[in-house]
Amino acid sequence: MDRHRTAVVIVFSALILGITGDLLLRWVPWGVNSLLWTLLFCVATRICAAAESRSAGLFPMLCALLAAGGILWRESNPLVAMDVLLLLAFLPMTALASRGVRIQAAGLAEIGAAIAVTGAQSVAGFPQLIVRDLSCSRMPRLGSRGAGVALRGALIAAPALLIFGLLLTSADERFADMFRELVVFDISETVMHVVMTAVIAAICAGFLRSLALSGAMPRLARSEILTLPAAETN
Repeated sequence: MDRHRTAVVIVFSALILGITGDLLLRWVPWGVNSLLWTLLFCVATRICAAAESRSAGLFPMLCALLAAGGILWRESNPLVAMDVLLLLAFLPMTALASRGVRIQAAGLAEIGAAIAVTGAQSVAGFPQLIVRDLSCSRMPRLGSRGAGVALRGALIAAPALLIFGLLLTSADERFADMFRELVVFDISETVMHVVMTAVIAAICAGFLRSLALSGAMPRLARSEILTLPAAETN
């Protein structure tokens, strides 16, 4: 799959994760909501990795799901805090396999550096995805005729809706109550939903870009004295 199509898949996946993250993760204490969102995150990771014929780490995914399940299993605050920390550690590790880091053969320092790089790219990746990876010339455009029809229809319908709506609300108390409940609009709550969705979606988009479109993880020269072998790391 070409870069633009992969970027589109990433954008839609991140948008779904942002919306579901706002719906599920805003409510604390976490329980089954964290497990459901983690499962969605793992599915999105697999889909975006497959778009570029890459592999997402299955082992860290299973560990992340176990950590999310631990949040549901026990209500002890120390254990929940530990599960959240494990979840935040294992989720970035799902991107390491696609970028050439073999967890079972890597040392502790290499894994820690790879997680740090993935975290930085998750924060900075969204602008790169929009500016560099999405091709504006290939984005679908709404025809001017369709937009004109929609605009004219809205302008024609608006006065009638307004007049008959006012007449019905003044004549029928039940309809007035139903209409007030239907158009309840809390600006502060709406802003919170939009901000939460945007932040989660942007971070997820940066992470998925790091997983699917970034090159191999940079390798740093390490001192043999400070190296912890894979067996001891595990």
